[in-house]
Amino acid sequence: MKSADSMNAETLVIDIGQSSLQAVCGNDSFAFPIERRENGRLTDLCRERLTLSLRGFLSKKGRAAGRRAFCAIGARGVSMRRLNLPAASKDELQRVVRLQIESEFPLSPDELAWGSRPAGPPIPPANGGPARQDLLVVAVKKEVIEDYAGVLTACGVAPLFTLAALARAELHPPPPGSCAVLDIGRAQSELLSIDNGVPASVRILPWGGESVTRAIQEKLALSHDDAEKLKLSLDQPGTAFGPRGLLAQGAAETALAALAKAIQPAMPGGNIYLTGKSARDPRMAPLLAGALGDAVTCRSLEQASVAGPSAAIAGLIKSIGTGGASPPLILEVAGGKGAARPAAPSLWRWAAAAVLLALGALFFPYAQAIVLRPFLERKLAALEADRGRLATIDQELDFLKFLKQSQPPYLDMIYLLAKSAPQGTRLDGLSMGRRQELSIRLKMAGAQQVTDFRSKLIESGWFTDVVVEEQTPSPDRRVTVRMTAQLKPAEARKPLAAEPAGKKTDESHSGVGNAALSAPPPEPVTTPPAQPMGASAEAAPAPPPNGQNNPESPPRGGRRGRATTTSQQ
Repeated sequence: MKSADSMNAETLVIDIGQSSLQAVCGNDSFAFPIERRENGRLTDLCRERLTLSLRGFLSKKGRAAGRRAFCAIGARGVSMRRLNLPAASKDELQRVVRLQIESEFPLSPDELAWGSRPAGPPIPPANGGPARQDLLVVAVKKEVIEDYAGVLTACGVAPLFTLAALARAELHPPPPGSCAVLDIGRAQSELLSIDNGVPASVRILPWGGESVTRAIQEKLALSHDDAEKLKLSLDQPGTAFGPRGLLAQGAAETALAALAKAIQPAMPGGNIYLTGKSARDPRMAPLLAGALGDAVTCRSLEQASVAGPSAAIAGLIKSIGTGGASPPLILEVAGGKGAARPAAPSLWRWAAAAVLLALGALFFPYAQAIVLRPFLERKLAALEADRGRLATIDQELDFLKFLKQSQPPYLDMIYLLAKSAPQGTRLDGLSMGRRQELSIRLKMAGAQQVTDFRSKLIESGWFTDVVVEEQTPSPDRRVTVRMTAQLKPAEARKPLAAEPAGKKTDESHSGVGNAALSAPPPEPVTTPPAQPMGASAEAAPAPPPNGQNNPESPPRGGRRGRATTTSQQ
């Protein structure tokens, strides 16, 4: 493991674990126990004490505020993915990654602290497509690092957050194929799986050094403190095992079997590199390898019986130096800013406030003109823009008025026909030309109904030149009538009076949908002979005395030269 003496004296490296925080700056180190709430956040008392202790450590030997700090955080709540994206420039690639995170992650990029780095060389284009780039993306909720960022910022430090599992992977170059880095903590362990030199996934295992202590405690019926002392005595090299030691060794092997069972689904073969205080036991690696089987090889990256910085700190020191295989993956905070800005000293705030007061007193007489000028300019620009739109609005309004005046009143015309038609009338055809000339074909009971219908159309004030073009008797003793009428201009028409809701209409003036245009014909009546072409319905001759049509006198048709369009119902 690389010593802390080789790191830059101005660089602060911090490992934030589940139960402790360790910091190294130059040859000095700092450790502080952490107390957490049930949701994993720091307690208020722990945050206050940690701020005071860390501030005292940084002020030692003249360490000034404003330095950077590389902070390694645990894998709890962290999501790691490998994305294949088109190759692009650095800025463009960041935008593409942000869009990809927004589509694949359950939270938006603004709610996450995330970072990325290349996972291998660019892939050349194939089959005419663009070049591709594999990226390793790590994301975590912002609230996970908010407590740490607040403490460090209050101490005048600009924190840069990264993943501790990635920092530990820098301690040993990964061999070809599959391997993993297992950090054994006190209550839990972190397993980083690596595929062909690129991290693939990170997992939290509910197993730690405390699991061995509990196994010894249950096996030998000891107290927790006695079981811990016995476990530490077994870690000493050259210790001779008595009967009690053999039982403790068996309990440790049983606990390691549970760890191997949790690791085996992710490690079908390859190497496992162990880190953590428990990995300093020379018997830990071979015992775990035996529990995993011959396909897996275990190796400890910790030096036996040497108390030094954690594996995450050692990996960060190597990564930010010249010997790192890749730079640290920085988790971006606050919309893409990896480092939080340290708190400015109070002296500068008072000085800035004094300058602002002086400038305010100097420019106070001109404040109204300076403040209101942009608002007035925007208001004048808006008025000028609206004035330019008035001509367009007037033109569009005239066009809409023209459309409204020139469009045929189909619905009003049908309403008038329904109101004027007597009971039993059947509408066979209706057409209207572009010149608003109406042509209708009806079937009525007799000539008198034709006359009444024509009179009502004239009295409605909507039509001129209402002419009965044809009037022909039909085999069912009714009269087939074709009438034409000219629609008056819009300004000359009488307004239509709307009927009140629920009022019963006259049976002889019912609209469409009532019996007016769809009821069965009345009792058989005498059908008069057809009127001559262009004749009025009022001049229809009387029926024959015997009440029957003259079969020898065929009906005379009206004018045949006028084209109409008829639609059958």
